[in-house]
Amino acid sequence: MLDDIFPDDEQDAPPAKLYVAVRCHDTIYRDSVTAKEAPTTPGTYEVEIELDWEDFRGIVELRPYLVRTEARTETGPYASTRNVKVASGDRYEIVVDRWDEDAPPAIDGEEASFSQTQHLPDNGELYYLDFRNEERPKLWINSDHPRIADVLRSEGSVGAEPRMRDVVLDHISYAVWSQLVVRAATAIDRNGDVEYEWQETVLEAFAPDMYDVDDINDAMHLLRDDVRDPNGLARLMPKLDRELQKFVDPQEQLINLMEEGLQI
Repeated sequence: MLDDIFPDDEQDAPPAKLYVAVRCHDTIYRDSVTAKEAPTTPGTYEVEIELDWEDFRGIVELRPYLVRTEARTETGPYASTRNVKVASGDRYEIVVDRWDEDAPPAIDGEEASFSQTQHLPDNGELYYLDFRNEERPKLWINSDHPRIADVLRSEGSVGAEPRMRDVVLDHISYAVWSQLVVRAATAIDRNGDVEYEWQETVLEAFAPDMYDVDDINDAMHLLRDDVRDPNGLARLMPKLDRELQKFVDPQEQLINLMEEGLQI
């Protein structure tokens, strides 16, 4: 396998990190846990993943990925860009039974008819991220689109409807994370602090990689400067788009859907 993804001069110490991606579509949750920092050589690695029950509902997906950690200047048939996924493993699922409805997830979600709900927009939107309670944003899904709502309620991981559900959820989650990052960035004060826990969580997840720095405080100050500078916004959006595409990984679910369609 190493022969396929790393050139000869990198075989002894492959510049790659092994991590496990954690996803929960129902709560729009995305995270990762490092199993092995670079270099990652062939072998078996144990990783302990601690999941906070309050962050999940329904199915939690776990999947390992191998990611390149250093850029390579030489051209050739190998991946050369830093942070590119070069290999993945089997997906595992955990089913979370949320019997305590008084303990909502980090970002709560609910289905409602936008045309029948006064505080929601009624212009045919598919979803709406509600910041009336800034401490706990809430995602609303518009039940006025019954076919889409039915797909989003589908269960399981195999079949045309679950595959379509994953694609739709990736579309929604990309937009939701975009809003959360920008909203949290505008809340950073001159000391690099934010008021709410969700803001801190979102910024810790994205800001260091967006600016390619290890220190979260440095990343917070750089992000604060960009959102307050008209020219900085033009620099910020491509960085955010790059990280969100890497984070949501929409191509994986699209490929799964296309492959499912070929089998019908």
